[in-house]
Amino acid sequence: MYKHFNKKRHFYHACIIKFIKLFIIFVLYLRMFPAYTNKHMFFNVSLKMALFSRGTNIFISNNRHCLKLISPIRKLVTCTNLPSQFTFCGYFIIRQYSSETDNKHKSKEFLTFDNVIKRRRNQAKRSILIQIREDRCIPYLHKYCSSFGTVKHIYHYQLPDKTDHCLVEFTSEETVNLVLKKAEHFNFNTVIPVKSANLYFRKSTFNTIPSDNNKIPVTYGKQIVKMSQLLKQLKTANSISNQIETCYSCLKLSDIELRLRFHMSHEIERCFIGLFPDIQVMPFGSTVNGFGKTGCDLDMFINLDYLRNVNKESPIIFETKPLHLNKKYQQNTNFLETVGDVLKTFCPGIMNVIKIMNARVPIIKFNNEFTGIQCDLSHSNMSAVYMSELLYLYGEIDDRVRPVVFTLRKWAQLKEITCESPGDHITNFSLTLLIIFYFQHKKILPTLEQLKSTARREDVRITETGIDCTFARNLYKMKNFNSSSYDCCDLLMGFFEFYSSFNYTNYGICLLKGKTQAKNNNSPLFISNPMEPELNVSRNVSYRQIDRIRYYCQEALYTLEIEAKNLSKSSTMKNQIEDWGILKLFQNTNVEKNVKKRNFAPPNVINIMNIRNKSKNVLNDTKVHFGAN
Repeated sequence: MYKHFNKKRHFYHACIIKFIKLFIIFVLYLRMFPAYTNKHMFFNVSLKMALFSRGTNIFISNNRHCLKLISPIRKLVTCTNLPSQFTFCGYFIIRQYSSETDNKHKSKEFLTFDNVIKRRRNQAKRSILIQIREDRCIPYLHKYCSSFGTVKHIYHYQLPDKTDHCLVEFTSEETVNLVLKKAEHFNFNTVIPVKSANLYFRKSTFNTIPSDNNKIPVTYGKQIVKMSQLLKQLKTANSISNQIETCYSCLKLSDIELRLRFHMSHEIERCFIGLFPDIQVMPFGSTVNGFGKTGCDLDMFINLDYLRNVNKESPIIFETKPLHLNKKYQQNTNFLETVGDVLKTFCPGIMNVIKIMNARVPIIKFNNEFTGIQCDLSHSNMSAVYMSELLYLYGEIDDRVRPVVFTLRKWAQLKEITCESPGDHITNFSLTLLIIFYFQHKKILPTLEQLKSTARREDVRITETGIDCTFARNLYKMKNFNSSSYDCCDLLMGFFEFYSSFNYTNYGICLLKGKTQAKNNNSPLFISNPMEPELNVSRNVSYRQIDRIRYYCQEALYTLEIEAKNLSKSSTMKNQIEDWGILKLFQNTNVEKNVKKRNFAPPNVINIMNIRNKSKNVLNDTKVHFGAN
């Protein structure tokens, strides 16, 4: 009896000692975080509770016999309404370490934007693009390429002109160099003898079918989803939220498309790497921010000194031509013109080169006949890259952001709220900022100010023009982040309700603070640039377009309210109805075309009031503020 009591006493002594150790760790956490915050920051109760909850979880996982001893204390200090894997704690985003959530959500660790770009660039360096006669040539191509090294994967796709291409990825970059050394020109005397990673495969070299045909690692690319195919997919969904997620999965960029875009960027690097060994051609915009739809344009910029390491003690200095700072813009323009001439004259596959040098940001537009992608190339546009990184982070923080954005973009395209050609329409970029601001308003996404306050030393980014692009970058991926109980359908309806009654006349949108701000100009729509808050990214939008946005938001809200009400009555009703859910939002897309042909005015105040009167029994009465009569 005494021995049993003695063992029990030693057991509790050990538990107390470990508890004290964990408490010390907790105190050290509190002292570590202020080092990365400004003097105005403070730790609220949620942060302390989350950290203490983390410590007790580790204690319980290592000491399962102490569960009864620790659980009463843990109940007193654990945060209430914690997300499944992450939680907002004031200005912080803290991962919740729990054995229960780890078992439920075993997802890959979040990759930072820089790591994603690095991984894609390495894939491009290990890849070559080969045109083949038909897909039956793939086994022969695989056998030939395997003679130089291990083929990691082959990605096949077919262009609208029925030409077949394969993007072959090897396990090492050295294998690519061996293949390029072995390649020859079709007719040396009649072509410009450049060497690139864009090749053509002649099948006549082989006469027998390879025996390991079934072991070839091949992925076949999908065609661009047509509207009829998209509607067919949406009809088979289980709910409106599932329709929104299906819309995203059908329209987003595929892995093959992303690989091709980085391959094209790397090919431009090859053209100028002799003169500029540290050159980097970097994709930005929709290609890398996670909001790019299949078939979208490719935006790139050239950075000539990406890997510059200054050694002031070196006795040998390069002979160069001077760069006149007062003529830097003109020199950059001349450089881009030269790049355009080189691409047009020497680079295989590049065609229809157009140089636009009079714009605020000079660009070169061209098409690539091997990929069918239209490209825009500019010079030193780092602020746009950091803006792409910020949008990428917002898309990774919550899984509901991108499906809602893709659905709203498709809806805006069909209603002609957005337009590909320049004009007074709202752009996809501005529309995305409106959606992110709404998520900030619902406390789902952090504000840029919060991300800046949690930034560490390695997160500091300042462009050459002095723009501060510093914000927290090392975040974990927030899988099934449940800071709110809203599903995609609720958020879509909430977006329509929010912007159908928004006061565009007096207030603007500010993602920096996540709040509306008083307008200091007469622009119909003011959306401040997150990186440069004094700039308005929607200055081209007219009062007419504001009325149309408000009108169609009101119309969409009324439609979704009716659809949600009907579906709640009968779960089998969607199988009996031909069009339901967001399919209703994609209907009647020809009304505006007929209106334009008849030269009628766009929907005005009377139309909006009629919609409101029809929905009076369904919707809550909201005050509508009009920007123009």
